[in-house]
Amino acid sequence: MDDLGWFPPAALDVVLSLLPLVIVAFTVVALVNVTRMRHRSTAHLLGWISAVIFFPVFGAIAWFTLGRSAVLSAREFARRLPSTRP
Repeated sequence: MDDLGWFPPAALDVVLSLLPLVIVAFTVVALVNVTRMRHRSTAHLLGWISAVIFFPVFGAIAWFTLGRSAVLSAREFARRLPSTRP
């Protein structure tokens, strides 16, 4: 009897093969979302882009949980300010 060692089940092979594609897709969606939002400054934009590129999973999760809501709340705050135009 030949001992071929332990091989993971086929379903695990499929999941492990698709995981890098899911990570790349998640990172691309986060980058597109970061670039489409209005930011307070160019440094703010570059900081989020760097975070998403250098830390793909954690940077994208941070963007969707912290960064996006902060940008949206800043926009809502600016919208509520009284207009200075006559």
